[in-house]
Amino acid sequence: MSASSERGVSRRAFVTGVATAAAGASAVAVSGGVARADESTGSGTWVWQGSDWRMVRPGAPGAAPDREADAHTEGDIRDGSVVGTFRSVPLGGGAHLHLFTFDDSMLIGLGSGLSHGAYAIVGGTGRFAGVSGAYTAQQTPSTPGNEGTALFTITAQR
Repeated sequence: MSASSERGVSRRAFVTGVATAAAGASAVAVSGGVARADESTGSGTWVWQGSDWRMVRPGAPGAAPDREADAHTEGDIRDGSVVGTFRSVPLGGGAHLHLFTFDDSMLIGLGSGLSHGAYAIVGGTGRFAGVSGAYTAQQTPSTPGNEGTALFTITAQR
């Protein structure tokens, strides 16, 4: 039985999205590493820039993407060089789970909007353990002639 809400979000889709985030957080939690100085306190405001940003829609290999399927975005987080990765997980009803993954930690956010919006920090591991707060996202996925970029402005506190 697949219970759905009135907005069409199946319980299975929601649980799968949350399980994906939890598995990623667990993997990062045991990986260790060194915190970057500007984020080591877990408090304050910082800006992350994204590159190689792309929108992905599920579809069968070799077939056109399914225009009805929920899209997600993914790309690299940069600080002069690639320091981490980003992936959104669509939860249905316009909600997205954001996973910022670094060698030593992960930050997890939740909000609505695929290309831009406001999001809440809902968890973290490593240098982000115990951090709360919010952030805004401006995502511009790649198009012909455009690499695709993102800008995240995070305001966090421990």
